[in-house]
Amino acid sequence: MMKYLTLVTLFIAAYANLNPSINLDIPTEFFTSNTKLSFVPKTNYSMVALSNLDQTIYDQVNTISGKTLQNRGEAHVTVITPPEFTVLRTGGVTQQDLDNLAIKYQIQNAPIVPICLGKQITLPTDTNPREVYNILIQRSQSLLEYRKALFEIFSKNGGETEKFDPLLFYPHITLAFQKGDIFIQEGVFKSRYSCYGTINQLDTTIPLDTPGSKIILEFQNNQESLSIPNNFFNSNLNIPFTSHVGYSTVDLGLNLTDRGEAHITCITPPEFKILQLIGINQVELDQLAIDHQIQKTRIQPICLGRNRANGKIVYNIVIEKSIEIMNYRRSLAKLYIQKGGNGEYFDPEYFYPHITLGFVGGDVFDSNGVYKGINSCFRNIKLVTDLKTTVTTTTTTTTTTTTTTTTTTTTTTTSSTSATATATSTMTTTKSSVTTKPTGTSYTPAVAPYAEETKAYGGKDYGYVSGASSVSIGLGSIMIALLL
Repeated sequence: MMKYLTLVTLFIAAYANLNPSINLDIPTEFFTSNTKLSFVPKTNYSMVALSNLDQTIYDQVNTISGKTLQNRGEAHVTVITPPEFTVLRTGGVTQQDLDNLAIKYQIQNAPIVPICLGKQITLPTDTNPREVYNILIQRSQSLLEYRKALFEIFSKNGGETEKFDPLLFYPHITLAFQKGDIFIQEGVFKSRYSCYGTINQLDTTIPLDTPGSKIILEFQNNQESLSIPNNFFNSNLNIPFTSHVGYSTVDLGLNLTDRGEAHITCITPPEFKILQLIGINQVELDQLAIDHQIQKTRIQPICLGRNRANGKIVYNIVIEKSIEIMNYRRSLAKLYIQKGGNGEYFDPEYFYPHITLGFVGGDVFDSNGVYKGINSCFRNIKLVTDLKTTVTTTTTTTTTTTTTTTTTTTTTTTSSTSATATATSTMTTTKSSVTTKPTGTSYTPAVAPYAEETKAYGGKDYGYVSGASSVSIGLGSIMIALLL
């Protein structure tokens, strides 16, 4: 007799969208069926194939949705999407690399561990409304190592690493949909926050942010480092939290030479617009920021990041995800869901904390296809007592877990005039560095840091008066000329 695995409710606060009446029966052998199949190369993408589902499964999904949905008649887990491969090809990754590494890392035999039955719908403003049901699965070590290996080829070949994050991965098995699938580029996340029903036989004591499989990205670059005063990364501790209408930040008190201020954005203008859809207001945004003491967060630098898109170049300090800021974002997600928000519209784990230094031509954002994480590392960071005399250096090791994409950094200080930092995967750069700001270069101060982002999302120019939350930081004059 066929054994069944029942998708039922786990009473986890973060999964408040779960419907306790949902029971979707899936044969247990389905989740190991991939191990009985051979890897099948696919042009421009890669996947793990599973056995076909019986029509009775699709009938159950139709009953749950109350609609007659479409299905593909097959089942798989996409590991590299066609848009991702389009990016990887620009850095010399070939179809042969895609397939050979898939065999090397045995992605076809990757463990398929279900998390829940997911449901996503398009944003209310979407002119093409759709609805999708899928099985969300855990990120396995072999799939992550495969993505990392592709990233390393991409990086070594001089690819623009800010455009591919091997950790940005929401594995799932699409079951059925209405009018078509939905993708992250549309502002919809197939994360655990989109759970609609969950699977029994899982350990319900595991918190949402428990790390599962992990990969380590290593960055080694012997070129000149960015020099920063060694008291910079605790400058926020003596600054009170400041409310910013429509957003929240960790403020850094002293002014940047080229940007005019420094902060870490914790909630962006587009994110706050989503939170506002179900009534989260400025008072709640600020009170949770105060409750979680985001202004007192410990700032741990990883590297100097570089992000390029549409002829623009942006430089920033990539930093770790702090406990205070992550718990703040998770508390907002919990409040959002409790008020009836759709979990697929806001994923608190989707977060790339950084301190923008300045840009050429304007800022760029994830809507431009860049991700300001450790994948974007460009140079090391060197701590100095002042900007004229170098007395200390740092060596940084970064380990990133995959469930929360959280980085943890170990720092060692020595007396030297050079630095080697480990923070993201090996990459090479060919442009020489300089010690003074080049003349004749348009290096634009960011007067309104969210103006372009809100426009990119179809919103108004919020500037400093609405749209995000951040941590303020104090930073005096820093040597940024070497970036160019």
